[in-house]
Amino acid sequence: MISFKNADVKNVRTRAVTQARALGGSLTAVRQSMFDALTAHADETQASALKVINKHRSSVKRVIPLWITNQISVKGATLKLVEDLALLGDISEVIIPPQGGLIEPVTFQEVPEGSVQAGEQWGILAIDAPAAWAQGIDGSGVLIGSLDTGVRPSHVALRDHYRADHGWFDPAEDDLTPTDLHGHGTHTIGTMVGSANGIGVATAAKFISCKGMNRYGGGTAADFIACGQFFVCPHLPTDPRDDPRCDLAPVAVGNSWGFIGNNGFFDAVIDSWIDAGIAPVFAAGNEGTSCNTLRSPGNAAKAITVGATNDQNQMTYFSSAGPSYQSVIKPTISAPGQDTISCGISSDTSYTSMSGTSMATPHVNGLIALLHQKKPNVSVAEVQAALIAGAQPTTPIGRTCGGIADSTYPNNHVGYGRVSAPASLAAL
Repeated sequence: MISFKNADVKNVRTRAVTQARALGGSLTAVRQSMFDALTAHADETQASALKVINKHRSSVKRVIPLWITNQISVKGATLKLVEDLALLGDISEVIIPPQGGLIEPVTFQEVPEGSVQAGEQWGILAIDAPAAWAQGIDGSGVLIGSLDTGVRPSHVALRDHYRADHGWFDPAEDDLTPTDLHGHGTHTIGTMVGSANGIGVATAAKFISCKGMNRYGGGTAADFIACGQFFVCPHLPTDPRDDPRCDLAPVAVGNSWGFIGNNGFFDAVIDSWIDAGIAPVFAAGNEGTSCNTLRSPGNAAKAITVGATNDQNQMTYFSSAGPSYQSVIKPTISAPGQDTISCGISSDTSYTSMSGTSMATPHVNGLIALLHQKKPNVSVAEVQAALIAGAQPTTPIGRTCGGIADSTYPNNHVGYGRVSAPASLAAL
């Protein structure tokens, strides 16, 4: 991954967004202004490096210019290419991208076909999504994004929800059509929008997917960033410059992946998402209830970080706790995340049960879709405020982190509490 000395991404993005808003531009206009400014900046900054890379095209696997951070992702770079790039004066570093990956579920179990209980799953009932449906709010007309291991869009619970138009990108393994050989991505999307066996929150919403991790759950910073820019202006699966459409962005992106420690590589993407009206929703991590165990980027100050609760309305034994490395109270909010039944990948009618903050996160994404149906183009700040205002107390388990007991809200175990669909809708 190549970085540049003159990568003034923050100022370029801020000017573009400010100008678009000053002109009274729509959210699409803001995204387009951001995209135009950042791509122009990247084109200028990256020109000399791309010229060198083009001379080595036959020996590299793939090149992705990352306009959102002003970097270049090169897969299969040779030593000769790195040496040639080192001769350029405008490059700050050439590194192997940091390796992260899936926040692996702590439990996984196949559910025998035909044995899924009738009615809504317990997590759907816990956040009282049916009360929203009774108001006619089911996610109709709203699009959600998933940055995960991919998706099996033919699953019976998902087949009516996949938006195929500019709906897929795979920088991890270069598949041009949607696939999920792991199962995690399909499971989380089922909780967001699934419309069979009571598994989904926003049962009429659509989704798009970017596969930032391979079939084993591994991912690199470069691939996560490539997915990050895909969601701002979705493009065709062949290349990020193939017909980018800033009018086709989702309202939120679910992220159940991370890195151990404090890694700020995704901060620029989170900032861009927020400017683009995309809620950045991240799993807290499954490192247990000890303090300061949040995954990155879930520990980022501007992330909507999600912890997990169980069917006893308690913080689960595996949900990571804050505070963040910036001393911000985290997680932001919590949601059901233990023994969650959702879509499997062994067939179009298969189901699996998983536990993890990865299972809690899509409950929040689905709820955000409901909020957007009630109030289209609601800002990320308003979304977060509604989630917080509607949060319900959980049953304390006697933990204290950052000097705050889990009976006080917000705290570093469940944040402001467990989400509630009707309460957050009423607060919006």
